[in-house]
Amino acid sequence: MTKRKPEDVEEGFVKDRRINFIHINDISIVDKATAAFQKGISCVKLCTDSKSGASLWVKPTVINATFGPITQSDDVFSINKNKKLIFVTKHLSSVQEVTRFVTSVQNANVRLIDTNIVTKCIIRDVDMDLFIEDIAAELTNQNIAASKIVRFKKKGTSDPIPIVPIEEIGRTNRSEIRIGRLIFKAYKFIENTKLCYKCLKFGHTQIRCTNDKKCKNCGGSHNECSDVSIKCFHCGQAHDALSKECSFFLIEKEIINLVRDKGISCNEASKKVNLQTYAQIVRDHSSDKNSVKSGKEIADLREALKELSNIVSSLIPKVNDIAKLQEVNRQSVGRIVEIQINLDRQVEENLNLKKHIEAQRATIESLQSKIAVLESNLEYNSIPSPIVGDDQWTLADLNQFRVVSDGVISDFGADRQNSSKGGLIIATNHDILAQQISLSLPPSEVESLTVKIWLGPNSETPIMIINIYAPGGKFRTNWLESLSSQISSPFVILGDSKIHHLAGSSHTSTDAVSVLDWIGIRHMCVLNMNRFTRFQGTHSPSLLDLTICSADIVNNISLEVSHDMYDSDHCPILLSLCNSGIKSKVTRKCINWGQFSERVNENLRMTDIISSIEDLTHIFKVSSGSSSYSFTRSAHQHSPWWDVKCNYLKALKRKLLRKVKSYPSRANWTAYKNMAGTLRKYAKERKEKFWDNTYQEAASSHQVFCIVKALLNKDGSPCVSNLVLSSGTSLTAPLAQANAIAVSLIKRPPEERIPLDFFPDSKYEF
Repeated sequence: MTKRKPEDVEEGFVKDRRINFIHINDISIVDKATAAFQKGISCVKLCTDSKSGASLWVKPTVINATFGPITQSDDVFSINKNKKLIFVTKHLSSVQEVTRFVTSVQNANVRLIDTNIVTKCIIRDVDMDLFIEDIAAELTNQNIAASKIVRFKKKGTSDPIPIVPIEEIGRTNRSEIRIGRLIFKAYKFIENTKLCYKCLKFGHTQIRCTNDKKCKNCGGSHNECSDVSIKCFHCGQAHDALSKECSFFLIEKEIINLVRDKGISCNEASKKVNLQTYAQIVRDHSSDKNSVKSGKEIADLREALKELSNIVSSLIPKVNDIAKLQEVNRQSVGRIVEIQINLDRQVEENLNLKKHIEAQRATIESLQSKIAVLESNLEYNSIPSPIVGDDQWTLADLNQFRVVSDGVISDFGADRQNSSKGGLIIATNHDILAQQISLSLPPSEVESLTVKIWLGPNSETPIMIINIYAPGGKFRTNWLESLSSQISSPFVILGDSKIHHLAGSSHTSTDAVSVLDWIGIRHMCVLNMNRFTRFQGTHSPSLLDLTICSADIVNNISLEVSHDMYDSDHCPILLSLCNSGIKSKVTRKCINWGQFSERVNENLRMTDIISSIEDLTHIFKVSSGSSSYSFTRSAHQHSPWWDVKCNYLKALKRKLLRKVKSYPSRANWTAYKNMAGTLRKYAKERKEKFWDNTYQEAASSHQVFCIVKALLNKDGSPCVSNLVLSSGTSLTAPLAQANAIAVSLIKRPPEERIPLDFFPDSKYEF
């Protein structure tokens, strides 16, 4: 928000600027009541009158007959001294019905009393060039329901001062208010005591006073007197009636403080203060009444003493019971103290035991690390198969393997049905927390083993590893649906599936299409579509060992197929998972290419002769070091469907969460829940739309043809030659390549800043 630019005026003239000192928002009664109920107001008051002043409905029978059918049973009506009808309700529907009815009656008026539904605060240091209309517009844009805004002015003048009171609808506790790009601290509005300078009474001002004028020195019906000694007609003390030291003035000030701090009505605060004042007066004047004037009073006092003695005698048994209870309580307290001492002693023993266990655990961990180091230096002998010529291990062999490598890995196994040998296994390190999960799957020839692992102490969610083996490549639809319904993201499915498809083989098996459809519908990702995993005899290579993962970790996982098959026809598949569920940071280094080229040219001009390529390398390193800077950012990578709006909604959700923790109210909780639901809905729509589009693109005939053609023409031999083209010439010598790169960078430095690290220990590759 910007200030208004003053209009141009001619030299020698001054433009009179009209400044509004009060702004009242045009908000309907129903909207005010709605905002008040939403922001913690328990009830609202409506005042009904007419153009003549008094209300059209005064008699109780008329009020019941008129407003009974359109109001609730707990609504309250009252008539004030000006014959105006006051309506108090806790229901918005009653406000709507009464407002609609009264406005439809001719010569009848209805208004909402703002005194008990607004919170007053003031902001300071507000520039006088900032109009209160602009402040009202800014507050409206921020959904702040301000009923009235006032600009204070100097007393006796029309010059504005930089203090603006604001009346906001509802119970609020704002510490600051934003106007444009400025943030003003909000203070509680401390209202002064209202004192009429005409009739010298409290509760109103002389503008609305209809009483006769009184003298402040003596209280008479004249303007001022000088012959009579000054005496306050309120309290009778030697000061005028306008003095702030008057006891009645202090009582009114205490009432206003109670209304502001406790949030109670003026009547309740007045009763509370008057009760305290009366008790103080009784205490102050009780010492003056210590004399007896007649014998009748003495007889009355004797009778009162007799009654008091009877009451005291009747209370003696109760006092004895209280003494017994005190003795029992004293014994109970002693027993409780003994129990507490024993508990403290037990807690201390537990702490000592915990320290001893931790010391033993540290000793065990050090011994395990030493054993691991010693075992890594030894050569392990392979365990022979119990059946000659059989290359499969039984569960007994696997258990034997676990015993041999105890302290290094943990394994989870599943027996093969109708067979005494073979099975599935998943092995993990001992420092990784793992748990085997039992799935309720329909009967099938497909074998499965599921293990849930937690990677690292900072892992947020576990990863499910599902190992499957299909001897005949038969997958039923109900088995696939049951598997997908019992696993949760993130997960990895891998194993020998025995299915063929043109995307990775020369022919298609029976259930290949249904499996690929299941993968596409469930938004899964196949990691090894372009890498063959099986080579047997003279047959063409095929893709049988599928590796499938959920979409939320596809950007954090990398796959490698090893060509060393270890005397088998299946290639080992190596998976690497990074930054999954762990919040970390990454440091990037950037260079200013324009500054780099200037530094290189400057160093070349200062150096007469460059005798070796090491000198040129040193100049490049010095120039890059003085032209580079680094920054740290989060290493978390969002899913491919995550966009800028998701970041914006997530930031709003976190902001509302911090607000609801600071100010826990129903309105703040509702706003936070709504924003969280909006984020979930938008993220779900983005996710479904992204994967549907990806699946449609991948399922198109042209795309499938390109994939199959690329797979059939795949050349697995890596390229190891490094070539640099300069003016149509292929440079292979390292010195020539370095000279060409240096000349290109010096003559045409890039304008944008590209991440680069010249040092050999860089962690990033480009």
